[in-house]
Amino acid sequence: MLKKIDDKSLKYHVMVEWPPTCRNRSPSTLKTRPDLVHQINKYTNHVIEVCKTYKNIIRIDQEYNMLGIKTWWQNGQDLYHFLQTQQKNNIRVVPELAVINPVTGRLIMFRFDKKDQNIFVY
Repeated sequence: MLKKIDDKSLKYHVMVEWPPTCRNRSPSTLKTRPDLVHQINKYTNHVIEVCKTYKNIIRIDQEYNMLGIKTWWQNGQDLYHFLQTQQKNNIRVVPELAVINPVTGRLIMFRFDKKDQNIFVY
């Protein structure tokens, strides 16, 4: 389910990288490169379609980011499955996971590594 919701219900954040040719492109570069804008839009739609397959709430930030697409997750099981199926879905997630501390509301950053069917957080 993709919709605007109260941020308090979201617990996890990961960044989905743009395709290699679209990474680190400034907005001024995109103004002169409609081919890249088309690729970014197509890829964003692909990520949205993948996220729609999950039953819990996921928010995809609409604001452009040079690194990729910011995604916010309500459910850890959904995020775990998303991370496990990156390769199958032709998606690459930046290997950083942010978890919102429920007491302070601050993001706590972790790095992760996916090996075989395991995800190691450190």
